[in-house]
Amino acid sequence: MTTVPCKVDDCERPTKGGARGWCGYHYRQWWRTGDPIPPQQPTPLERYWGYVDTSGGPDACWPWTGHLRYGYGQIRIGNRQQVAAHRWGYEQRVGPIPEGHGILHRCDNPPCQNDRHWFTGTQADNNADKMQKGRQRNLRGGQHPNAQLSEEQVRAIRQSHAAGGITYGELAPLFGISKSLVSQIVARTAWKHVD
Repeated sequence: MTTVPCKVDDCERPTKGGARGWCGYHYRQWWRTGDPIPPQQPTPLERYWGYVDTSGGPDACWPWTGHLRYGYGQIRIGNRQQVAAHRWGYEQRVGPIPEGHGILHRCDNPPCQNDRHWFTGTQADNNADKMQKGRQRNLRGGQHPNAQLSEEQVRAIRQSHAAGGITYGELAPLFGISKSLVSQIVARTAWKHVD
């Protein structure tokens, strides 16, 4: 018995009986969509550019309009987990990222996809860039949003303990903190910046 190839161009699969001269794949495609030929899927690069807004011009930031994570664009490539769009875009448009380097933004705009705004650097380079641009916030002590104490309370704990007669276990409930934190404050391993 001879097999007849599917009548769709470049398809080598054999036809199925009663499938209008198509193979099973193209017949099912026709049954679902009315067309035996599936629509052309965009390439990963075409999908990437579909999320980039370049309307501001060649020197402007090109914001990522897709999914963001921690402010950075994310894209799924094939069956892989989502990847950072600026890293993937850099590799596609500029070249490989050197070992131990990240992609830094001159514009300080994490969703920006304009490769003119990118440069590679180490974590130390990134930290130096943040400090130079005044983006590094060093919130210490009572200025930190998670602080349980103020600088005055820390001084009171140290003075009370230095005066004697009061234990860590007695100081802890007075200030609403743990005994171990009282110990660290007295030993100056916590709140080191307070005199």
